[in-house]
Amino acid sequence: GRISRKRTSGNKLFFYDIQSRQSQIQVLANASLYKDKQIPFKTINNALRRGDVIGVYGYPERSITGELSISPTKILLLAPCLHMLPEFGKLKDPEIRFRQRYLDMIINGDSVLRNIKIRTKVLSGIRKYLDSRGFLEVETPILQSQAGGAIAKPFETKHVHVGNQFLRIAPELFLKELIVAGFDRVYEIGKQFRNEGIDLTHNPEFTTVEFYMAYADYSDLMSLTEELVAEMVKDISGDYILKYHPKDAKANELVTIDFTPPFRRIAMIPALEEILKIQIPKDLDSEETNKFLLNLCVSKNVECAPPTTTARLLDKLVGEYIEPTCINPAFICEHPQIMSPLAKYHRKIPGLTERFELFVVGRELCNAYTELNDPMIQRSLFDQQAKEKAHGNDEAHGVDEDFVQSMEFGLPPTGGWGFGIDRFVMLLSNTVNIKEVILFPTMKPKVLTATSSDSGVGAFDDDAPHLIVHPGTFDKFPGLRVVVVLAEGLNLQSENSSLRDYVNECWKSMAEVSSKLKDPGDHPNIKLWRDALTKLKISGKKFPTSLEMIFKRSMKLPAPVINDLVDFYNAISAKFLVPVAGFDLSGDLSGKRLDLRVTTDSDSFFGFDQKKPIKVKAGEVAYSMGNTILRRHVAHKQSDLGLVKKGSDRVLFVSEVLGGLSDDLAGFVLDAILDGLNKFFGVTGKGVILNTENRRFVLSLSLIHISEPTRQAEIS
Repeated sequence: GRISRKRTSGNKLFFYDIQSRQSQIQVLANASLYKDKQIPFKTINNALRRGDVIGVYGYPERSITGELSISPTKILLLAPCLHMLPEFGKLKDPEIRFRQRYLDMIINGDSVLRNIKIRTKVLSGIRKYLDSRGFLEVETPILQSQAGGAIAKPFETKHVHVGNQFLRIAPELFLKELIVAGFDRVYEIGKQFRNEGIDLTHNPEFTTVEFYMAYADYSDLMSLTEELVAEMVKDISGDYILKYHPKDAKANELVTIDFTPPFRRIAMIPALEEILKIQIPKDLDSEETNKFLLNLCVSKNVECAPPTTTARLLDKLVGEYIEPTCINPAFICEHPQIMSPLAKYHRKIPGLTERFELFVVGRELCNAYTELNDPMIQRSLFDQQAKEKAHGNDEAHGVDEDFVQSMEFGLPPTGGWGFGIDRFVMLLSNTVNIKEVILFPTMKPKVLTATSSDSGVGAFDDDAPHLIVHPGTFDKFPGLRVVVVLAEGLNLQSENSSLRDYVNECWKSMAEVSSKLKDPGDHPNIKLWRDALTKLKISGKKFPTSLEMIFKRSMKLPAPVINDLVDFYNAISAKFLVPVAGFDLSGDLSGKRLDLRVTTDSDSFFGFDQKKPIKVKAGEVAYSMGNTILRRHVAHKQSDLGLVKKGSDRVLFVSEVLGGLSDDLAGFVLDAILDGLNKFFGVTGKGVILNTENRRFVLSLSLIHISEPTRQAEIS
């Protein structure tokens, strides 16, 4: 399984939580029970990280707390995870979740699996219902030479031999040709493609079920829809009543939806006239009606993008005044013929059709009608659509000669029905974003190009902000690892008691250590820094590092209070006894480049608002932006530019871990920063450990790019 959590108790006892098939078990690795000679206990346990996929040989037992565990005699690393994982169950950023869906499923597996299981039950329920009533499931072409079957803009492509082709916007016309052929009841579940906008309820690629039933009309289909939908709701949720948050699952607004049949029927034109206190002209094809509806939309501030055809104007008015009233399932019926080129004309009311749409919580779930089966009228309606297309309506289509010809062989009286799978699953899973119920939703592309350069770390677009560690820094400090974490969307709370407890605990821990030492240099971590600086001819006592400054300050409890973020990263420094810094990166980052470098004799920088250059001693570790030093590691100095303040909403955390320290320490620091950001500030940080193999970190709002996998050197 995959490691979701790693804990240790000394060097001879490690605890792992591993997940597989939506189950979890603890691995209790004890050095005294480990038997593998090829990969020693210390080697394998020091190498393992959260996210790694491992295999374990051993036997079951209970831990001291009674938890069922496996005590391994052998552990195998089956697949390393080369990226730092967010805390399990706490990946919230939708940009990351939907763009890296595999990561979302790793971290938020239970919630994603729940939605997909509901989707599977819906598909199974529809198949069971239709199969039991004599329907035959079929497949029709996705690539079509003529788009049709719905009013929508298609995707266009080109085949090397056939020429222009379209991805289908609906399977309707082919399914009706099967009715002509004698297949009296057919249905298809499949993908449709519409080249339109992306929002909370629309994805360019979506799933529908359509069925066609000979010798049935729209009244039959209404009864069938009530039965099918109500039956599925009860089978999946256990009741006809659903609780739904129409805005967000965490929002206070909650609506109760009652799917108990029968559903309300709303006649479209009479309902509009009643709500708006108007009388729509009877001749809906006339110029008079078009002007009337256009003036009505203008007076009511209802926007309708060109072309302002009568059909589009009516659709906008219905969307504004009728659809929002449909909380419980409701049929909006008897659409005008100009809105329904494939529906049969109403047998009693001229100008209307025998059509209905099912709406729930203001959203369309179903569209159905008695099918037009007169080829002459069908051709004239296609001609009308072709004229609209010529006038700029890219949702209209031309004449489908093959379909019209098939109708001339005789299309029996038929009822046709289309149902949106994705939106129905949204209701059942209490989600407001269609991406939540699609395994791999369509996302707008993000492109970052990289080319090779002399430095060997990649040359990126100048506009891509990044942090780079100069190769010379690694030469001066062999084995150096730089922990980098970017946190965005920070909103500092006025009171954060849990953070304050954590800060005090970390400082108290450091104070207990410092109180036992005569000189800070007696601590191995500080001694390492002093020795490293001495090799660079810098006096560690005269120019103490930031770590040493914090170590000395810990002797004077309580912990200093600056602001939550500064106190947080100082606490991390106190806990692990490594230097930790923060930079305010709020605002536009375009073109900004942060450099971590070891300075030379000639280095001098202008600090923020300073008229004289800052002289920097050779060998200092310094972060700079252009010609401005942001922070000097030696002597713990930082300019105002980049200083983390109370209002900082984007902060870069960095920590330098020397080569002589534990191999795991950089990982522990990274985990502590990421976990703390999530726990105390409610954000998911993006982190990496930079080393000689991997020197660059791109600072982007929603993208992390590094030149090499973080742990490649360790794995190899």
